[in-house]
Amino acid sequence: MTTQSSSIQYAYALDDEGTLTHIGAALRSHTYTCPGCKSPLTPVMGEFNAKHFRHSEECCALETYLHKCGKEAFFYRYQQALSREMPISLELERRVACNGPHLALVRDEARQCVKSVPARYNLTQFFDQAELENNE
Repeated sequence: MTTQSSSIQYAYALDDEGTLTHIGAALRSHTYTCPGCKSPLTPVMGEFNAKHFRHSEECCALETYLHKCGKEAFFYRYQQALSREMPISLELERRVACNGPHLALVRDEARQCVKSVPARYNLTQFFDQAELENNE
């Protein structure tokens, strides 16, 4: 990603079918809406400045925009994984009690050994469908 493209504030928009679209795949002839506020977005396809989407009127909150883009992107990726029977991994730290021969040598009830270990879960094994929340 270039410096120019990493500073773009609105790089994604929803197309006519509700698909999250990057400015690199946008067409001037299509209409787009903001995932955050549902206002129209116009693709700006300049030759000198970075390509981006522009609100036609007042902008929505950037946090709302980013949150909705993240939800759309995750939903799209999750649907792809389900249809292709591929995993979506979630890795968390899990605290577990230590055990083993060294701990038995100490034999001190006041001393507790707890360590963090990675725990990986395949979300598609637990959730075989997903849908976007609609709380507009």
